[in-house]
Amino acid sequence: MFSQLQRRAFAETIALEDGDAVAAHNARAAAPHRIRVELGALPFDGDVMHAPLVLLVGSPACDMSATRSNRGSLRRGWPLFGLCPDAPSGLRALWGARLASLIDAFGAQHVANSVAALPLTPWACDEHDERLRLPSRTRMLELANVAARRGAFLLVTGCEELWTEAPDVATLDCLLRLHPKSFRPTHVSVENVGATAWHAICRRIESHHWKRLTA
Repeated sequence: MFSQLQRRAFAETIALEDGDAVAAHNARAAAPHRIRVELGALPFDGDVMHAPLVLLVGSPACDMSATRSNRGSLRRGWPLFGLCPDAPSGLRALWGARLASLIDAFGAQHVANSVAALPLTPWACDEHDERLRLPSRTRMLELANVAARRGAFLLVTGCEELWTEAPDVATLDCLLRLHPKSFRPTHVSVENVGATAWHAICRRIESHHWKRLTA
């Protein structure tokens, strides 16, 4: 698991690498596609190195009313911060809806340690622009490769042709590379992933061991 310090350093590295490209994009992009630079880089949510289920998303989920100082931070024992009781209400509602079925089955904290989200573009925006390609793309694809190599379930919520630029994602067994069935692609439920995948995910999450820490 990335520590809070390591995650912050990783985000700062991405911010430096992407800075010029982000500024150029924002100078020409329509308002919904402009990157919210005031929130900083948001490279992943959750324990991306160990979670049994990783959602591959276009851009990160965040409270769009937040600022860099109050956007939320890691809490010990809650790597997917959006499920933490201390998370902003908007962010908590978003993740609670996405993962409601798993929370009902295993509880919020176990799910917060068992599910991660990895964005193709690690910056918040109102509407993801699939045409945007930042220097950080290489880092995001490599994190997806790592997740694929360790046998995580990957739910590809969009941009599949871009995610499969990661060779280990492209060749991942179809039982592990999942595709949503509903118009709410990030919602993890039996209806969205199918009964076979749902039961396999639940078995892995049920047996997932994580260290219980207090704040």
